[in-house]
Amino acid sequence: MSRTVTAKDKIINAFYKECAKTPVCDLQVAKITAEAGVNRGTFYEYFKDIDDLVEQVEMGLLNGVIDTILAVLDKNKKATLEDYLVAVFKAHFTQAKALCTFGDNGFAIRLTNTLKPFMILILGADEKNPQDVAIVSYALTGITGYINAVGKSDPQKAAKSLSVMINAMAKAKV
Repeated sequence: MSRTVTAKDKIINAFYKECAKTPVCDLQVAKITAEAGVNRGTFYEYFKDIDDLVEQVEMGLLNGVIDTILAVLDKNKKATLEDYLVAVFKAHFTQAKALCTFGDNGFAIRLTNTLKPFMILILGADEKNPQDVAIVSYALTGITGYINAVGKSDPQKAAKSLSVMINAMAKAKV
């Protein structure tokens, strides 16, 4: 049973297409609605303006990342860092890349803040241990860095190589 694509879905998909090539500050309702195949009035039924669209899209993506992590945890209590990263990258990489590359400058920070409690849990980090704090910070910086740098290469492969680097650092407790 497939889900019906709504006008709002079309607008959000068009936003991601436009956001992948145009900075958010330069986005135009007219271009998004033309790409979505809807009129401007339809856009304003769902969003007050571009900023509202960006905020709703970002919140939807961050909630999706949380849902993905929780689904992995529900499925496998002994999931590895790689399991989590692969699941998140497979489900959300393209959208996160668009927002990290051309989106709101604060999105990478909000993504990092969303992932931080999960990284602490996944890595078994002690928030009072400076080495553990550094490892978690490295992991979070690595995730957003990989999202920005990987481009069109395989997100699953990127997640695997990133997990190897983070695990090596965690194991060494550098």
